[in-house]
Amino acid sequence: MSALVELQQISVQFGERKILDKVSLSIEKGKITTVIGPNGAGKSTLVKVLLGLQDQYQGTVTKVNGVKIGYVPQKLQLNDSLPLNVQRFMKLAGKYSNQELREALNLVGAEHLIKASMHSLSGGECQRILLARALLQRPDLLVLDEPAQGVDIQGQIDLYDLIDGIRHRFQCAVFMVSHDLHLVMAKTDDVICLHHHICCSGA
Repeated sequence: MSALVELQQISVQFGERKILDKVSLSIEKGKITTVIGPNGAGKSTLVKVLLGLQDQYQGTVTKVNGVKIGYVPQKLQLNDSLPLNVQRFMKLAGKYSNQELREALNLVGAEHLIKASMHSLSGGECQRILLARALLQRPDLLVLDEPAQGVDIQGQIDLYDLIDGIRHRFQCAVFMVSHDLHLVMAKTDDVICLHHHICCSGA
């Protein structure tokens, strides 16, 4: 197993508030790593450091040269007055052919939604579209921030099965943030318990 990304001694502080305190972890190819912790534990800040969206931190982030990262955000904020169907939303990701868009949607079982309005999608459907969009670039690492939030229980089970299938198919690493250990536990290789620092971690 080779580490695609390594975070060493990452600390983030806003004023007097310590958001992350000396957090070290490595993300390995082909593995699903899940970070769990309560609200305000620093999970989303950790994701921002990993993605390079948080520039004020101490510590080091080491990435394999040329590593491609796909990101699925917690939720999507769309302007309700903006008419946007799935196909047009997918095209915003870059210069991909219609065939590539359809293949990505097919991978997540959402090809039938290609003409649907983004505003009419259920929580689970929306997460599948975001996942398809992240897969367009065939990422080495897929980062998912609370992917099952706002999705019903059966939808969550299906979503985690889908993520597991994608990991095996592309041999990519998955780094997932979650509140809920019960459903995640069946599909993850490593769990990290975060509350500003790493409380515990393991298989």
